Amino acid sequence: MQSLREILNNDVLSSQTQKKIGQIKEAIIDPHFGKIIVFELNTFLKKPFLVLRNIVDLKETEVILSKEENLLDESDLPKILEIKKNKIKVLGARVYTKDNEYLGKVSDLIFDELNGEILRYYISRPFFKSPLKAYLILGKDDIIKIEKRGIIVRDLEELETAKAIA
Repeated sequence: MQSLREILNNDVLSSQTQKKIGQIKEAIIDPHFGKIIVFELNTFLKKPFLVLRNIVDLKETEVILSKEENLLDESDLPKILEIKKNKIKVLGARVYTKDNEYLGKVSDLIFDELNGEILRYYISRPFFKSPLKAYLILGKDDIIKIEKRGIIVRDLEELETAKAIA
């Protein structure tokens, strides 16, 4: 498991040359499946997208890419264009219950580094709304829908009942 915040802005190195080829700019997340599809890089190369399966190692301050030739551009993954066009972001997204109660914003994600599946969502709560609970941690099963407006989750009562049973 890996924190998205911990790898954002990390250097990406080629395993062949050990040279820096860019930095992790953002994660492109498929809103239908709650998975990271690719990482977009700040790079001088014409192919700025890195698929998880092409990562050899995720270290504390750097990401090791198998080969520079494995980087992709938007035309290689049409789904990237659709997601970027719809401007669906998960990190920083507003979180609402299905009854439209505002819970806070996504401050971090924990994902499986092998398949990109998002396992946990860390929600920063507004202080005035919940002074004793600064964060809310939600599992992938708590998410109903990821859309442009934000993330829709089960109602608080359902969430608390599910956590109490678990």
